[in-house]
Amino acid sequence: MICFSDNAAADYLLQRIREESVTTFGQEMGLTTQDPILPALGEFRAWHRAPDQWLTMSAADRARAAWQMAASEASPPDSVAVDDVTQQRCAAVGCQGTATEWARVMAKLATGAGLPVAAGRIVRHALERPTAPGDDGRFGAKAGDLPGILAFAGYVRARTNGAPDVAVTMFLSGLQRDARHRLADRLPQTPSQLLELSRVLAAVTSRP
Repeated sequence: MICFSDNAAADYLLQRIREESVTTFGQEMGLTTQDPILPALGEFRAWHRAPDQWLTMSAADRARAAWQMAASEASPPDSVAVDDVTQQRCAAVGCQGTATEWARVMAKLATGAGLPVAAGRIVRHALERPTAPGDDGRFGAKAGDLPGILAFAGYVRARTNGAPDVAVTMFLSGLQRDARHRLADRLPQTPSQLLELSRVLAAVTSRP
């Protein structure tokens, strides 16, 4: 789910452990303003079947509708392409949270705070890249994108020079296709790149 951004695996895991457990754990980790989690299959079916209705729903109603659609049989609208403008509008009201809260979550994942030891190992195995010569600390990250949307969350931990751990999150919306692709290509892959993210962001977004 984490390593390959596999939506089907995420939906399967969500069904196995249930949304209530995910919500409770998220709140314990500090996600107090996060929208209710929902299955990606149901969300994408809503984009096909009833995009205008989807846009006017509350976050709670969208979650309920997504679960209902995910459990329903496939229908003809599911195979009809959704235009770019509709995709961007629907993505903009997706499951929303705040970058500040997610940065705190990433900081906790980096240290293992609030996690059973075994769970911390699993999370680090999924998030972290292999170290390379010259790396200052362990680097973990997860990114994702939808039309007009780019999200990134990462951390550097156990830095060899004694510097503190660093956690960074970036949630961007309303991006034009070219800007999103440029930013996606420049997302951090190493500890030093994570520390340079703000400079890269400023350079890319300042281009016409």
